[in-house]
Amino acid sequence: MTLACPTANAVQEIERNLQDRIGPRRFQLWFRNSSSLHFDGRQVLVKVLNNFIGGWIENHFSDHLRAAAQETLQQEVQIAYQVTTDPGKSDEKNGSPEKKETFPHQNIIAPTKLRRKLRNSLDSFIVGTGNELAYSTINSVADKVISPFNPLFIHGGCGLGKTHLLQGLCNALSERHPNVGWHYISGEEFTNQFIVAIKSSSLDAFRRQYRNVDVLVIDDVHFLANKRATQEEFLHTFNAINAAGKQVVMASDAHPKSIDQLHNSLVDRFISGMVVQIDLPDQPTRAKIIETRAAQLGHDLPDPVIQLIAERINGNIRELEGAILKLFAYASLCNKPIGMDIAEKVVREYGRLDRVEIRISLIERKVAEYFNINVSDIRSAKRTRNFALARAIAMYLARKHTTLSFPEIGKYMGNKNHSTVILACQKIEQLLNLNQEVSWDTHTAKLTSVIADLEQLLK
Repeated sequence: MTLACPTANAVQEIERNLQDRIGPRRFQLWFRNSSSLHFDGRQVLVKVLNNFIGGWIENHFSDHLRAAAQETLQQEVQIAYQVTTDPGKSDEKNGSPEKKETFPHQNIIAPTKLRRKLRNSLDSFIVGTGNELAYSTINSVADKVISPFNPLFIHGGCGLGKTHLLQGLCNALSERHPNVGWHYISGEEFTNQFIVAIKSSSLDAFRRQYRNVDVLVIDDVHFLANKRATQEEFLHTFNAINAAGKQVVMASDAHPKSIDQLHNSLVDRFISGMVVQIDLPDQPTRAKIIETRAAQLGHDLPDPVIQLIAERINGNIRELEGAILKLFAYASLCNKPIGMDIAEKVVREYGRLDRVEIRISLIERKVAEYFNINVSDIRSAKRTRNFALARAIAMYLARKHTTLSFPEIGKYMGNKNHSTVILACQKIEQLLNLNQEVSWDTHTAKLTSVIADLEQLLK
């Protein structure tokens, strides 16, 4: 096919087209200052200084770049990326044909695969009494971009829909506000990218990636706990975005005050906005989730089966989805229609698992009531005498009266390290063996008596 313009002018035309699509400010930042375009007659190559710049351009501009190149060249083109210490300017800008290069395989980021949408949408989110406030605040951000709820911090146990809400927000922003720049990332990804940025001396590019957005959405923010340097970097990122009047939305398994080894400066900023908890779905919400998920899988479940599962499995959404899949697998293997007999077999196993979750939450609640503190104090990193004693006793009782492992107990009680749980249990066992007294606030009592009282409350 004959190109619409000679190779010598191709890059200039592509750049003009691209600038019209993304605006001069973003074009100047990402394609003048941080990268350069090259065209060899077959593919458009984006030369970048480091992986962060390449990843950012790929995730945010590759669709625009591909469209600009195809419109300019009037042919299908491949987009590729090359990390180089000197992106330089393309030879065709100087009016001379581009010199042929051999691009080392390890330096090429594979041809762009733009993730146009994140997996989840707000439309598919099942709203119930346990999550309606979280849904409403997320919708407010999706509508207004910069909402009164800033920062917005959503917390709750695993499998309750936090990630669904955050991804749904990003997709809604793309649909309702196409010109708004957002960035979605997990705490783990932020940490890993920060470490790479330090090692590759590309902190400036890393910081531009996160601080030049309208909405920063970070999932699993509790992953930053116990990582001082990353927390400091995120604090500066948060301050920069907040100072610019932009929106920050976060999600975590725990309330900011309950995240162990999270710097007080971050805790203060997280709670300065709106903190919303997502609770376990109630029975009507569970029934709606079961019905919806089954329909998505092409099944129309009988209402008695839906109600049985909703009544007997009172855990999180992932457990409900797992039960649905197991139900379909049973029916397929037995070559029988889905009925109450198969449903009974499925819920029997999940019912046992649910009791473990209920048991540890009951232990936390009863211990908190006994010591006249909050459950959040047990999950926190506070080390005052009564908090530390209550936390150690709760861990000991959880280990004794549930089948949870040390890491599982630690994760449940504020993402503590498993060694913390082991030491707490050993300490309580030693005190019990010595028949020691323990003191908290104005009370002093034999530990054996305290444990006996609590175990009576758990019956």
